[in-house]
Amino acid sequence: MTSNAVIFGVSILMVLSLAISGLSQNQERKTSGVGGGSGKKVTSKVKVKKPTIRKKGDDEIIGVRIKTDPGVQRINAEIMQAELAFPGSKRPLPNPNKKKKRGNQEKAENPDAPEVSQWPLRKRERQAPENITTEAHTLGSTFDAATLNDTASFPPDSNGAAGPTQYIGFQNGRIRSFNKTTGVADGVMNLNPDVFYASVISPGGSFTTDPQIRYDRFTSRWFLLMIDVPPVNNFNRVVLAVSDAASNGTITAGTVWTFFQFQADAANFCDYQSLGVDVNALYVGCNMFSTTAFVGTNGYVIQKSSVLGAGPMFVTNFPGLVATPAGAGPFSPRGVDNYDLGATEGYFVGPDNATFSTLMFRRVSNPGTGSPTISANISLTVPTTTFPNPAQHLGNTGGTNGRLDTLDDRLFQAM
Repeated sequence: MTSNAVIFGVSILMVLSLAISGLSQNQERKTSGVGGGSGKKVTSKVKVKKPTIRKKGDDEIIGVRIKTDPGVQRINAEIMQAELAFPGSKRPLPNPNKKKKRGNQEKAENPDAPEVSQWPLRKRERQAPENITTEAHTLGSTFDAATLNDTASFPPDSNGAAGPTQYIGFQNGRIRSFNKTTGVADGVMNLNPDVFYASVISPGGSFTTDPQIRYDRFTSRWFLLMIDVPPVNNFNRVVLAVSDAASNGTITAGTVWTFFQFQADAANFCDYQSLGVDVNALYVGCNMFSTTAFVGTNGYVIQKSSVLGAGPMFVTNFPGLVATPAGAGPFSPRGVDNYDLGATEGYFVGPDNATFSTLMFRRVSNPGTGSPTISANISLTVPTTTFPNPAQHLGNTGGTNGRLDTLDDRLFQAM
């Protein structure tokens, strides 16, 4: 739903695990048929209420449990077969102006932000080091994961991840797997996400958007997450697919996927959702919109162990990470990826919704249990930031009006 232009026009802030640690404090199996048509339609109920405060210790905020149903299991080969009979996506025609954005609110400046281009500052004698390369990695192979003809989606909201033997490209309109060594499509996955998630998306003609994918080295599982867009209701679902243990990280025709879903809110639309994964949990952050405007942000913590089998998954909602349209807190909250096997806390992070030059963290305690809690805002001042200018690009035939919309100061990913 939001433009990939943010990748080109915004300096993407990657939050390192060292910075994260510095902020820390001392069933029943169900199977659907091909195409989802004969599968059980899953419906979740959600009650949204204001979080309460535990008057103890650090006054951690207690979340709201969302009731969910057991997962729906489907074999990869059956889903690929359903792709052959798919009549086409219900995704609307490309419309670059149809995306969820905040209003043109002005944010206050952070008076403590240093006006420098990098941090920490270099010593003067080290400002012009010799023999420094700007290339972070040596390029191996390069290939197209998908094209506009493949996806019929604009913007594609491109995402992807590498596992032990495969790279899986994940875009609006297309999931495709590749041999990681050769870059050649292996034919194991080549399908529309609307087909992939057919068993769990909202009924009545919904389509999927905003792909997020992770390969989890702790469990050797793939996690693929999207939101759906219902044709009538403003509220929508978050949908999740998890690969099986038997595949051991390599997707084959026989891989069994388990699909889960939960309704993000009783009235508002979850947009630009994130996915962070650590040893304990999955972290999903959302910008929330009414039918007309941005209303705040939410965070959702999914107990990882609950989605490694048939479910149901345990989801805890923390509404109001940003409680009002102009309030403080993490905008576009990113769930944080953490590769530390010994991690005991999780995090959400985003630029402060109220001020420039400030990152806002929320620390999640007990994320691997059925009763996680979350901290109040933890602020970190960074060098001065502002909203980016529209970005020029190759192929622009529209002059000033043809530049890429860089949206705002949101983050793309955090680890």
